[in-house]
Amino acid sequence: MLYRHKRSEYAALEVPEYWIVDPLKAKVSVLLLEDGFYEETVFTTNQQIVSRTFLELAIPSAHFVNAVDRIFTAGNLNQGRRD
Repeated sequence: MLYRHKRSEYAALEVPEYWIVDPLKAKVSVLLLEDGFYEETVFTTNQQIVSRTFLELAIPSAHFVNAVDRIFTAGNLNQGRRD
């Protein structure tokens, strides 16, 4: 529900493209504004992530996997915890 609300807000502001990174599902959704609506392309860890707005921007899948691993490590609440 939150993503749908943001979609309409971003469309009203004419944000040309935005990304949703979901480390739990290991995917990145790239949303491109076309004719007032967002077209969604989903990339998973075995795909290169590309931007149609910024043509020179492409993130190889290996970098995505490493970034997701770092996010999980940084967000691990049990790390360094003593029971």
